[in-house]
Amino acid sequence: SAADVYGVASFFSFIDNKQNGKYVIRVCKSITCDMKGCKGILAALEGELRIKLGETTHDNLFTLHSVNCIGLCDKGPAMLVNDEPFTHLTPEKIHDIIRAKRNHQK
Repeated sequence: SAADVYGVASFFSFIDNKQNGKYVIRVCKSITCDMKGCKGILAALEGELRIKLGETTHDNLFTLHSVNCIGLCDKGPAMLVNDEPFTHLTPEKIHDIIRAKRNHQK
């Protein structure tokens, strides 16, 4: 049934049931990344992009999600931008990563 399909699709964080931006950012929120500062990374991303978790920028360039684990616990805090991993993140690195992705569009 449609409810069964939705139940499965909504369970897995890498299956999206709505339109995303060109760059889908998935920030790891595992206990290890949490201890290494993922909340500060999420705050930096929300500030830089001017969106909240689950939202997409007005230009449809970025969508921001958090996920339970991306398998990079030894290098946290970490995130994926589409399939590209970024590790040992800091708020300063966030600024540089977002700027580079935006400049790539020009």
